[in-house]
Amino acid sequence: MLVYATVDLYHRAGGPPGFWAIFLTLFVAMQTFNVFDLLVIDWLFVATLKPKALMIPGTETWDGYDDYGFYVHGFLVGFIGITVVSVLFTGLTLVIGTLVH
Repeated sequence: MLVYATVDLYHRAGGPPGFWAIFLTLFVAMQTFNVFDLLVIDWLFVATLKPKALMIPGTETWDGYDDYGFYVHGFLVGFIGITVVSVLFTGLTLVIGTLVH
């Protein structure tokens, strides 16, 4: 998806887009999944609905599944990681784009 979004950005721009256009494309795409993971997977399914299929056998009554702050912490770690990875991927994209053109 990230490769497709970046290639599509190149086509729409009619050439090499700038650093910020590439960065925002990658950042928003990855953060969208990060937010989905927090709200839907972690909070809705794991913390609220608690389907047995997602629980580790023998830990179904563990209080940690209800710790919404734990999931926010993971989200924030992901936010920082995604920011760093977006910068790295943007630099790599610009280098590859320079070599190809």
